[in-house]
Amino acid sequence: MSITAPQVHVGQCLNQGEDEGRSFQERCPRYEVKEVEGRFGPCEVGTVINVSMGGLALETSKYLQVGKTYALSLTGGHGTHDGSGTVVWCQLIRTRCIGGTEVAPVYRAGFKFDDLTVQQRFDLEAFVISEAEDEAAKENLQRASG
Repeated sequence: MSITAPQVHVGQCLNQGEDEGRSFQERCPRYEVKEVEGRFGPCEVGTVINVSMGGLALETSKYLQVGKTYALSLTGGHGTHDGSGTVVWCQLIRTRCIGGTEVAPVYRAGFKFDDLTVQQRFDLEAFVISEAEDEAAKENLQRASG
């Protein structure tokens, strides 16, 4: 007999009833992270800029197709988190020199996490708490998660 964990929709970042009239960003506060690598697709890598309970933003040298879903693996100094997410936006933010006169694009993309099980949500909260840069933000998330 197998037990399946119930699904939690990622838009439910605040307690039920508290999110009426709030934007997705207000319901799911972003936490800046430092030195978190995001792997997606078979061999693509990016630098995670921020993470929320609803998604993440990362920088990469590849344009990511909006609407495409990727397996995600986040690795930081204190742990890892695996899941999946769908690209909701992607834009060229700058170029960088890669030697001589060559330049490479730098894209920033936003992922919305796919539906999370209760266990995945707990794991993500623990990951965000361990990797968030701002100590006050960590404490707020710890209080909110109970």
